[in-house]
Amino acid sequence: MVDVVYEVSVRSLSRRRFEFTLTVINDQGEQIYVTVDEQESDSLANAARRALPTVARTYLCRYEKIPAACPVETTSAVTARPGSLTDAAGSAHVPNGEDEAVTPWNPAATTDPRGVELPPGFVYVAPGTFRRGSPRGESGRQADEDEHRVTLRHAFILMSHEVTQELWLQLFDENPAHFSVCGRECPMENITWYSALAFANAWSEHDGLPPCYALSACQGSAAAGDLHACKVAVRGETGDPYACAGYRLPTEAEWELAARAGGRGPRHDADLPLDAVAWSRDNADGRTQLVRQKLPNRWGLYDMLGNVWEWCWDAYGPYPDAAVTDPVGDGDAATRVIRGGSWLSGAAHLRSAMRGINPAAARGNNVGFRMARTVE
Repeated sequence: MVDVVYEVSVRSLSRRRFEFTLTVINDQGEQIYVTVDEQESDSLANAARRALPTVARTYLCRYEKIPAACPVETTSAVTARPGSLTDAAGSAHVPNGEDEAVTPWNPAATTDPRGVELPPGFVYVAPGTFRRGSPRGESGRQADEDEHRVTLRHAFILMSHEVTQELWLQLFDENPAHFSVCGRECPMENITWYSALAFANAWSEHDGLPPCYALSACQGSAAAGDLHACKVAVRGETGDPYACAGYRLPTEAEWELAARAGGRGPRHDADLPLDAVAWSRDNADGRTQLVRQKLPNRWGLYDMLGNVWEWCWDAYGPYPDAAVTDPVGDGDAATRVIRGGSWLSGAAHLRSAMRGINPAAARGNNVGFRMARTVE
């Protein structure tokens, strides 16, 4: 049991959005302030019930000021002196297994919670539980988006932007991008899923990490973006992509967790206009655009919606009917999930829950990718 003195204050930002600020005094008398937005709340009390554990966990795991408090894995991790919203918030204990958004590490941090330096351009994402899919009634909702609870047990890092043509050319000697005239800081596109795996392996080898994927009997060229017909396996005893030490594609669950950045609506921040966060058919002038030109989400991730769809590891298939842990997709291996929409997409496809499907050997000028890596 770790004793923490806290007080929560609340400020109404709009009719259905509140800002909660947690003031914590740890056992050394240090005061830390953590602020979180809570959207789509039915009432102030319900919002407080969800927000209090989230901000408490933010404090405990982000600042590591309290011994043995990160990661928070069990109930009764926090006790508190009554604060201004204690009665409305109910228990001050950090819950175990609730359907709540995972709290990120500081997006501006250059190290992870263990003090390990992050590669430039990557954001740390903590393990936890969230709701994947969309609620009935969400505008643009598709039939394959049934909501269910997902638990991810491994922390990972994710690129803050899509792989650019510049990054591609640092490892390969050809530029297969359809929109090469867009410039080297535009996303790499027009590459197959297999070519994205080959890029991940090449980056791992460049950084002295074990490659995640075993690719054999391939046809085509990775550098040219048209690698296809490969036999693919995840290296290691378990064949589990979450256990890879090298760079890899994010799983679909990791991608949606990161895209939501703690939000529960169609986009990470429903108060921002679509034009502010995504390149779409309405503002992209018929092509890809430079990365990092739109606003990032609250976890410091750019272009999670729009610009180019992004390859994920998972084979496309229906969602499970029950809660799952560390899902990897269970469908036809020849078809893979793409996420995020693109410069060709309208608002219905530019949602955190939107699922796309693409043959693994297909190439398109609106499909790219970003890299992930398990770190804990």
